[in-house]
Amino acid sequence: MSKELAMKSNKVKVFEFIKEYSITQSTDEYPKLTTQYLSEKLDMQRTNLSSILNQLVKEGKITKTTTRPVLYQLANFQLTNQKDFENLIGYNQSLNEAVMLAKAAILYPQGSPHILLTAESGSGVKYFAKNVYDFAVKSKVLKNNAPFTVFDCKTFIENPTIINEMLYGDEVNTGLVHQTNQGMLLIKHVELLSGYQRTMLFSIITSNKMPSNQYVELPRNYKCIMLCAIASDASKDLYDLYRNKMDFVIELLPLSQRPLKERFALLELFLKQEARKLDRVLEVSTNILHSLLLYEVKDNIRGLKNDIHTGVANCYVREHDVHHHHIELLLSDFPNYVRKGMIYYKTFKEEIDEIIPGDCKFAFTKNEVLKNRAKENNANIYRTIDVRKKELKKQSVSEEQINTLVSLQLHQDFQEYLNELSNRVSDKEQLSKIVSMKLISLVERFITRVSSELAINYQENILYGLCLHINASLIKVSSKQRLANEEIKRMIDLYPKHYHLAKEFVHEIEEEFRVKMNIDEIIFTMLFILNESKPVTNKHVVTLIAMHGDSSASSIVNVVNALAMHNNTYAYDLPLDKSMDDAYEDLKEQIIKVDQGKGIILIYDMGSIRTMAESIAFETKIEIKYLEMPVTLIGVTSSNKASNNDSVDEIYEYLQTKFKDIKYFRKQSDKKILVIISKEQSEVTRLKSYLNEHFDLSNVTVHVIENSEANHLYNEINIIANEGKIIGIIGNNRPNLAQYPFAEVRWLEQKNAKTLEEIFIEEDEARDDINEIFEYLKDQFNEVDVDGIKDYLLDFTKSLEVTLDATLDEDQQIGLIVHLVCLIDRISRHQAPIVNFIASNIILNHGMLVSKVKELLVPLEMALNISISDAEIATIISIVKKR
Repeated sequence: MSKELAMKSNKVKVFEFIKEYSITQSTDEYPKLTTQYLSEKLDMQRTNLSSILNQLVKEGKITKTTTRPVLYQLANFQLTNQKDFENLIGYNQSLNEAVMLAKAAILYPQGSPHILLTAESGSGVKYFAKNVYDFAVKSKVLKNNAPFTVFDCKTFIENPTIINEMLYGDEVNTGLVHQTNQGMLLIKHVELLSGYQRTMLFSIITSNKMPSNQYVELPRNYKCIMLCAIASDASKDLYDLYRNKMDFVIELLPLSQRPLKERFALLELFLKQEARKLDRVLEVSTNILHSLLLYEVKDNIRGLKNDIHTGVANCYVREHDVHHHHIELLLSDFPNYVRKGMIYYKTFKEEIDEIIPGDCKFAFTKNEVLKNRAKENNANIYRTIDVRKKELKKQSVSEEQINTLVSLQLHQDFQEYLNELSNRVSDKEQLSKIVSMKLISLVERFITRVSSELAINYQENILYGLCLHINASLIKVSSKQRLANEEIKRMIDLYPKHYHLAKEFVHEIEEEFRVKMNIDEIIFTMLFILNESKPVTNKHVVTLIAMHGDSSASSIVNVVNALAMHNNTYAYDLPLDKSMDDAYEDLKEQIIKVDQGKGIILIYDMGSIRTMAESIAFETKIEIKYLEMPVTLIGVTSSNKASNNDSVDEIYEYLQTKFKDIKYFRKQSDKKILVIISKEQSEVTRLKSYLNEHFDLSNVTVHVIENSEANHLYNEINIIANEGKIIGIIGNNRPNLAQYPFAEVRWLEQKNAKTLEEIFIEEDEARDDINEIFEYLKDQFNEVDVDGIKDYLLDFTKSLEVTLDATLDEDQQIGLIVHLVCLIDRISRHQAPIVNFIASNIILNHGMLVSKVKELLVPLEMALNISISDAEIATIISIVKKR
């Protein structure tokens, strides 16, 4: 054993000597050493030394020649063991063009290239440049020990004199330009250089001279690969100036333009680095990963890294006294703007789910990412569900959440189950050896009926699979219900006809075999017949006729469908006594119901219907084309004229004149229109004065609507929209018109908008973001009635602003809402409260404030029958105050 230890120690000693000696030599490549030389320097016998050197060769740490004598050389293993630029995340994807240009620049036979890098702040310029340097060394364009120097002009922006001295030198010291001879120099933020400093730099680039510097002259053999990084938001003139002086221009994409897979790779890298620093395992939920993948990062890669570090640091402080090797990150550990990323989950759901499987728990160690994904393949769907539930219970997941997760995985599990069943038999003869002919006949008759009624053709595997499944269920009848009631209801609502057929079939099985089956069997039968649901009919454009009256539209639609015989025309009747808010929701429901994905032709009688439909189209993204047939309006006008005792000729001529130029289609116009809704003339005058004073209204027409009653408002908006493009609406209350931006009067002057369009941007986006966060929370926290508490939470945030005498920005509102929903979820699941060391100080020093906030939460506590502790309230105060 002592001999092995001595050998190990000697091998380390030999390698360290070769490495240190080689790095200190100023040669184009590492020096080649003989065994004799090493033996003398290390005072070792040549036989023992040769054995050690051969081991190092096998390990790839040194190389040897085939000459005599044999020469040994340090291998540049940090570079040779990987492909060029391989450690750059995205080197073969979003950074592929940048990498190819960098290689071309380094290998170009011209000599030392000058490269202009354009990038947003925090995009990894220094890291990219270091990879370019490594490639230059590996390609033997630079020596192994060539200098790599980085200078950031932004660091010394307050003192230009220091920039001169640092870069170009003075009477005492040589500058970085001189010191980096035969190496690579990266100058960051060259847009900040003064005119004099640029002149010096360009002189070096073009002629290797510094004519204005009386102290330092560059050596005759001066050779330096120079990378100049310029901010992407630098002026075009400045950019063009540098571009014209450089040999190559390379653009590094901002994080927002890089694929989500690359961003996830960055998350993995940074979280592993944090795990290494703390020597802990970091457990991270999918909610946090969603947020980190999708939030708007303020400083690109550097900002992402800093925000992750902030979250991990907060987590470490919170868990400091627990002394567990595993620590769990919480959303509350991160800044509010990070949590906001959740609102974009629905938009990128498919892409996100490919990267982050929903049934995984992530754990980041210093070297790897662990994903705990319970996967059990069984030819028994009940056993698969039971195993999945058992694994989830181990993770202390609530029963309701377990049901939700099982439901989400149901279709995937069923598909695997069907595949396994189908592989058991290849034909009906083989099937008959396992299953009785009575059952086979029943299933065949059922599938024939379904095929006929649903116009679907089924393959044989559905017959085999359903027979085997029913047979197994008959052998072991279970009254235990595995599927959640919510999933059962969802399936019934989505596929009512399939449910009716499956229910009758299961009832027939029960009667025939005298057994009692649970409702799960109906759902599984539905899954079998849904598996190959390929209707022979194609989707089409549909026509929707919408008119005022109890049955006006329905009567016309009955005639149309009877004559056309396609049954693709639908009706919406708007009773005159129905409120416009209810009418809006009813029309929206009908539009969603009849849409087949190809678009809708809407034929309507009055403008109020069109105005509502435009808003609904904006909300639902359903394509709608509009055609006005104003028979109701013509009839009303004729009736009014008749009541004035006008003659038939007078009425006829009036109607012809009034409606002769009627536009069946809304004309397109570039005219911009701003709408003010207010019945107060003084308010209208003040608003017009403010708008004229702060904005250019030369190409904008201002319309005022005094009556805000919904029906009148919709008709007025329809008329105005025929004149041009409505760019926004200003008023005291938001109308139900999603297609138009809206600004509330009371906040108008506080926005400090620079353009007319900016009046509407912030409020609309804030409203959309708040709604999106509630939608996301509703999907993620199934035990919490998010819809039911939405108004309570919004009221609380407003009241909290008054109590704390503070204005919450959008990020703070979203962060607070997310925290409260997480808190309610924890309380409802009887989980231990999160430790917050700041809370005790707040309770001690601001007890009155805690009491006031507690009063604000009473309605929420009563609604949910929960109690929120003073410590949790103090945490809420700390969240608002610190951010």
